[in-house]
Order: sequence, then structure tokens, then C-alpha cells
Amino acid sequence: SATLNFSEITATTAKVSFIQADDESCMYSYRVVCKDGSGKEITLDFLDDFYYNENNKDEALTISGLSAGTQYTVSVYPINIWGKVGTAITGTLTTTA
Repeated sequence: SATLNFSEITATTAKVSFIQADDESCMYSYRVVCKDGSGKEITLDFLDDFYYNENNKDEALTISGLSAGTQYTVSVYPINIWGKVGTAITGTLTTTA
């Protein structure tokens, strides 16, 4: 089962990484959604790294615009070339104070 990994966490940024979705699913992009407890949401869309480097099996993205000392639920949705959104991988992170 796929999981999210968080690193390089600061007061306003965090790096999220995960294993690339199965290539046979024709993954095209990912949508990263970060929500804090009040419902504030940050959404980022990015292309699958496979299009840049087919040997790369890890995806990574730095999320910015976060608030200090705040817990976020982060969900990463794969999106195939037909626009169908897949099941999210979800994890939590807390920024530094």
C-alpha cells in the first residue's frame, strides 16, 4: 500500500514524496490537497515525473504557503490521461512553530 512521506518541514513549507502510480494506469498528473483544521485548503496540480524521467519511480513536491505550527491533512490524487481522478493517498503533517 502506498504512503506519503514528509521531509524538510519548516514553518511554511513541507516536501511530500510518494511512489509513482502504476504506469499501466496511464497516470498523467497528480493533485495535492492540504487542509488545516479550519478548512483552509491549498491545492497543487503537477505532471507525473514519468514524462520527464521514465526511470524515476518517486514523486516529490514542495508545498508552500502553509501556516506555522499547524497540522494539515494532505491527500494526493492520481489523475489519468482521461481526467479520471483515482483514490487518494492521505497523511498528516505539522509545520514547525
